[in-house]
Amino acid sequence: MTFALIRSLLISIPASLSWTAVLVTFSILIQPFASRDQQARLFRYWGRCMLWICRVRVTVTGLHHLAAGQNYIFASNHLSLIDTPGLVAHLPRPLCFMAKKELFSVPFMGWYLHRQGHIPIERSDPKATVRSMAEAARVIHTERKSLLSFPEGTRSMDGEMLPFKEGTALLALRSGTPVVPIAVVGTDKIMPSKALEIRGGAVEIRLGHPIPVEGQDAKQRGELTERLRREIVALRG
Repeated sequence: MTFALIRSLLISIPASLSWTAVLVTFSILIQPFASRDQQARLFRYWGRCMLWICRVRVTVTGLHHLAAGQNYIFASNHLSLIDTPGLVAHLPRPLCFMAKKELFSVPFMGWYLHRQGHIPIERSDPKATVRSMAEAARVIHTERKSLLSFPEGTRSMDGEMLPFKEGTALLALRSGTPVVPIAVVGTDKIMPSKALEIRGGAVEIRLGHPIPVEGQDAKQRGELTERLRREIVALRG
């Protein structure tokens, strides 16, 4: 058993879980009084706390590509559990996520997800999934939310990018929201997929140019998905 694993089991993981529970509880308690922007700042603070606990240093490039006042769908490769707090802490937009509809029925967690404006997705059958995606696109468009998405659908086990699913592109096309390709580099060295060992270290978040979707329809989701994957590969390179 390595020192890094011992430190993770005794310090980093318990501290991360405990502080997450504290901040979620605090977020729920202040919900009736806090604005959505204040809740978003608390979420960003959670991300920064997780990075500090795990001894992660982040460098971000490409933020100048983002236009003031524009909402986006941020699409990133997925290497580690560290990806989410890193992106939440450093993307300058209030973010929502798509989550399994079943999670919204879980006591405490479901109420939190609902109150924070995250989007439920029904995965029980293909038709229900399509309906859920259409509703998610409507919410993103009408409420002008920015969404963080991992098109691979799961974490890579070996650092190589998995095939992209088309859901991210479909949401962008149906909501008319530009997609920003993001490459996260180095989180697999901090905490490899399926591992408990948190090693600390340096991470890079590289934002590409937003991909416009005006004038395109859902039939072009395959083409947009492939373009998105190519651009993230290039950003990683």
